Amino acid sequence: MNRDPDLRGIVAAAVNLSAAGNNEEALRLLESAGREGLAHPVVRNLAGDIYLKLGRKRDALRAFDTAVRNAPDYPEAHGNRGVALQQLGRIEEAVAAFDRALKLRPAYAVAHFNRGNALRDLHRNGDAIAAYGRAIAIEPRLAEARVNRGRVLLADGSAGPALDDFGHALRLRPHYREAEIGRMEALRDLARFRETIEAADRLLLREPD
Repeated sequence: MNRDPDLRGIVAAAVNLSAAGNNEEALRLLESAGREGLAHPVVRNLAGDIYLKLGRKRDALRAFDTAVRNAPDYPEAHGNRGVALQQLGRIEEAVAAFDRALKLRPAYAVAHFNRGNALRDLHRNGDAIAAYGRAIAIEPRLAEARVNRGRVLLADGSAGPALDDFGHALRLRPHYREAEIGRMEALRDLARFRETIEAADRLLLREPD
């Protein structure tokens, strides 16, 4: 990629277009890279990410498959491939893809987080909690990992630790709706009913509908 400034510019422009929500235009721009450019692992990985945003899961998986075939040591492509597999309901394969990404990059917080999500889908709650914990240890400000770990803890009957996770997520991201709802449910399960009502009232005041 560094040796091809034109391709590098196309990728940068496509990233910006996708970030602005112009995903179809971003794909058209990537297609302008030509056959050799389209085969580049970074281009295939980016195309796969854009396909996922467009809900084109099978196209995304094909793009990620090409990326990892052309660059077997590309952790982001393996991680993104896992996301596509999970969205297609191929959860065991998704876990294997996340495992491959983490073998290549052990401190890959997002892959630990996504692996936790897949393990949760498999009802392997203990393993999911551990995966979220590793994501948080690497990236303490990953509020989504706090919320999802809280959800699993709550499902396992551990309302106290779940409440701690939801509270931490809200300190990281005030008014994080999923964290507020989780916090209300944890308070309810702890029979702290007045606080549950107060939390619900605050949410309703901000979201009256």
